[in-house]
Amino acid sequence: MLDIEKIITELTLEEKCSMLSGKSSWENVPCDRLNIPSVWLADGPHGVRMEEASSGGLNLFTKSKIATCFPTASAMASTWNTELVKSVGEALGAEAKNLETNILLGPGVNIKRHPLCGRNFEYFSEDPLLAGKIAAAYINGVQSQGTGTSLKHYAANSQEFCRHSSDSIIDERTLRELYLTAFEIAVAEGDPWTIMCCYNLVNGVQGSENEYLLNDILREEWGYKGVVVSDWGAVYHREKGVKAGLDLEMPNSNGETDKEVEAAVKNGTLSEEFVDKCIKRLLNLINRCLYNAIESKPFSAEKSYETAYKAALEGAILLKNDGVLPLKKDEPVYIVGEFAKVPRIQGLGSSGVSTKPVASLLDSLDAVDIPYLYSQGFEIDSEKTSNKLLGQAVTNTRDAKTVVFFGGLPPVYEAEGFDRYNMSLPQNQITLINALINAGKEIILILVNGSPVVLPFIDKLKAVLTLNLSGEKGSFACRDLIFGDASPSGKTAETYPLAQSDVPSDLNFQTMHAEYKEGLFVGYRYYDSANKPVLFPFGYGLSYTEFEYSDLLVIQTPKGAEVTFTLKNIGNYDGAEAAQIYVKAPGKRVYAPVHELRGFTKVFLRQGESKTVTVELNSRAFEYYDTVQKAFVCEGGEYTIEVGTSSRNIKLTAAIEKESTLIGEGTKTPETSVYRDISKLTSAGVPDADWKALLNRDVAPYKPPKKGEYDFNTSIGELRGFGLASIFRVISVLSAPLVLPKDATKANKFMARAAAPNMPLRQLYLGSKGVVSKGMLEGLILAFNGHFFKGISGLLKAMKNKPQK
Repeated sequence: MLDIEKIITELTLEEKCSMLSGKSSWENVPCDRLNIPSVWLADGPHGVRMEEASSGGLNLFTKSKIATCFPTASAMASTWNTELVKSVGEALGAEAKNLETNILLGPGVNIKRHPLCGRNFEYFSEDPLLAGKIAAAYINGVQSQGTGTSLKHYAANSQEFCRHSSDSIIDERTLRELYLTAFEIAVAEGDPWTIMCCYNLVNGVQGSENEYLLNDILREEWGYKGVVVSDWGAVYHREKGVKAGLDLEMPNSNGETDKEVEAAVKNGTLSEEFVDKCIKRLLNLINRCLYNAIESKPFSAEKSYETAYKAALEGAILLKNDGVLPLKKDEPVYIVGEFAKVPRIQGLGSSGVSTKPVASLLDSLDAVDIPYLYSQGFEIDSEKTSNKLLGQAVTNTRDAKTVVFFGGLPPVYEAEGFDRYNMSLPQNQITLINALINAGKEIILILVNGSPVVLPFIDKLKAVLTLNLSGEKGSFACRDLIFGDASPSGKTAETYPLAQSDVPSDLNFQTMHAEYKEGLFVGYRYYDSANKPVLFPFGYGLSYTEFEYSDLLVIQTPKGAEVTFTLKNIGNYDGAEAAQIYVKAPGKRVYAPVHELRGFTKVFLRQGESKTVTVELNSRAFEYYDTVQKAFVCEGGEYTIEVGTSSRNIKLTAAIEKESTLIGEGTKTPETSVYRDISKLTSAGVPDADWKALLNRDVAPYKPPKKGEYDFNTSIGELRGFGLASIFRVISVLSAPLVLPKDATKANKFMARAAAPNMPLRQLYLGSKGVVSKGMLEGLILAFNGHFFKGISGLLKAMKNKPQK
């Protein structure tokens, strides 16, 4: 065990500054002189992506060790089962320790503000309570094995477009109630050993140096005592980060930013006290990781596979069933779609897990001798219709009454670094589905998707089952669900809208100034309040059995309320039900959504069995954030407690009275504001006057930088005009795939090219493993800004003075 106080007095300033950054991509700098080891981190969150070899810089596509691929966060949240998620966490923690990893980078709890966010498959939900509770279960599971976690990306990182330099502009109440609540719950109930800051700015301040978020809220209000680590390459001004409470910069910057912190201390612009605070937290983390007395379970690959299967089973959602499911095993199954043979189990990006060969749906059928006739139908890696494959599929299903169509989103549709372009399935799949429908076939659509899609032909489908992204055991779960060996129990953790234009944030998404004008009206909070028709509501999912709700009793408690009801399985299958508790606030002083999720539980019932279910609601279930009082307060009046199977299917209601805890006048929403009646929102979006009143300040419109204004935070895509900067932009985008390993997949090459315009210039030296120095980049930017000869001279001088490896 390290003697922290003694060590701090013995470390030199240079050693302290060095230890607060990465030695390589995945470990911090140790101090050999004082025998202080480093800790090892590895990407998560749905598997351990431990690289086989580590060096400096950003190694997104470096080969990693074989590990278990569990269902992604989108599927985990769809289980609505915190105990199951905890068991997944335990398996992950044990495997991470087996692979000699100290910190697993996950879970991600950013709110799904828009279905097109490219990284939504790594996040849990559009609702902060569900996201926070699932995250806390995951954290408790992983850390019970002596492996730390990293809760991410703090905060308001809800788009991949220019994620390093975009600004999330949010009013204080919305920030507190939606975008911070999941983090707050996870911190309070899980105590993650580390928290990862976001790339983006929040209300004009970079996430890695946002003192309001990292210190005032996280440490002072929530009492967090762990380490804050940067997202990889998220640091802009390192010395500001240290002062704000950013403890560890990752990966290494080749010593560049260490020197900046050291210089700031020496010239008096940064007190060494802030450095010491960071060092103390880091040394505490090292003690936690390397000298803890936690006994983990012995790693078992078979137990991990079993847990992955259970999570895939409960994370799948039956979205429609006109009586065609389950199928009979003794009748041939007609299967169309390449995903049945080439499974897609996860999204693209840093979370990608290397696995042993993964069984497909066809493999799972072969394993139990279920007969089938397979047709490829379409190519996953193309949107173009193959007339040959389409014709074969129509011909091969000529004698079929029912066709199982295995479709979904290709890998390049959902990836880190860029957002989806639309909410549709690829055109070749749509064309084929329509051809089969026109041929008179009953279609069972199996979806592999990490986020919602639109299905304009939903009325012509007989059944829809989404697997989400179900990990490496998803094929076996799919087989057992469609043949009735298990009853579906997953429910949507995000709303499926009818059209992209229905999404309330659609007008303010994928922008440099991402103005969160929709306020609290995200997901079901908007659709239900506006009474907007949706494809599938929040919390929705069918089963092969039926459940009956009765006997609601609500008792007020000092902390909130106790909600008790009876749940009975009245169907013909054993099954599980995710019962949900919503609360409708008075909404008189301040605007409020029609109702909000305040509790949930998942109950397993055998056929004919009933149970008395109790859900505790804490005081926050009846509070809103008052921006005048700067606290969560209760608005006095009548609150309606709703118990339902989804946000749109409420079975039981009861009303209780609550006393106000507001002191003084507090916040009040103008009666004329569109937020008072969001159903009046037009296609033009929130009126500027209402948005300004909610935000309580003006917002300067985004102006793209021009020559003379380019800096380290300028994204490659912002380099414009006809000069050197524009030439560099084109070359950067076209050459992006060249930095990948020779065996990089077509999807990874697409991802590299698509993400390149969103990368800030500072990544050229932060992620270059020392090939590009900060001085070299300064010279290049000077040239971009019109000082060609001076800039090139500076570039050449920096190249000459660059330390040799």
